[in-house]
Amino acid sequence: MLDTNKLIIEDKNGKIYLEWHVSHRSNLDHDWLDDGRDIEFSNDDAIWDIFDLGLVIETLVKNIEHKTPEGYKKYFYNEETLKSEDSKYPKEDRYLNRLKIFERNGWEKEIKERFRKAKHMDDFYSLWKSKKFGNWEWNSLVEEKEWDGMPPFKIFFEWEYPDYFVFDRLIPYENEEDLFYLCSEFSEEGAGAYSKFNYFNEYDLESYVNDSKASAKRMAIEELMEKIEKKIEKTVIDEIKTKTKAQEDEWFERQKNQKDLF
Repeated sequence: MLDTNKLIIEDKNGKIYLEWHVSHRSNLDHDWLDDGRDIEFSNDDAIWDIFDLGLVIETLVKNIEHKTPEGYKKYFYNEETLKSEDSKYPKEDRYLNRLKIFERNGWEKEIKERFRKAKHMDDFYSLWKSKKFGNWEWNSLVEEKEWDGMPPFKIFFEWEYPDYFVFDRLIPYENEEDLFYLCSEFSEEGAGAYSKFNYFNEYDLESYVNDSKASAKRMAIEELMEKIEKKIEKTVIDEIKTKTKAQEDEWFERQKNQKDLF
């Protein structure tokens, strides 16, 4: 019988102590994965990113809006942005004053909007890593074996949060909004996640910048080719007109000469 996963979170005078004992994958209801298939974490590096990038604070605290430094307010939902930031999938009221975590959605085709969200998350990650939201540290402990990419292991996380946060654990209503479930879900190797946590990671922005540059370069080449084609077309038309005019002049000259003979 597998041990139960344990998540222990304590707030002691403005410092959060977290222990996460990962004894098995979170989606044990998918018991068919235990028939000898090669399995892996469904959501890539999320089990580490949740701490290293600061995503975990969504589940731990709410911000006090009037106390939050002006430049940091944009990283947390207020009453307006709950409904407007993701108009197709507006957040429910329990996300008020919690961290925004933008995800890459298939329906979002506008590259400017994807770039905006990637930039937003990248800026937050930079602030978190430079400990602008308070001192934090985390480490992992593999239990009595060399790390092979599988449980069991433990994660320890500590965060001394600033006075514009208040400890308030988010109680998820379903697995799709439980970061700890999503981060410890497993799937068949190469098959992808069942409950995808498709957050913008810290490499997306650079990728979008490169894509934008490549796109701009392609557009410039296409515009240049269009200009060249138009110029060639105009040259050919001018040549045809000139040739046609010369042929017409030659014909009229012949007609005139024939008349002169009579």
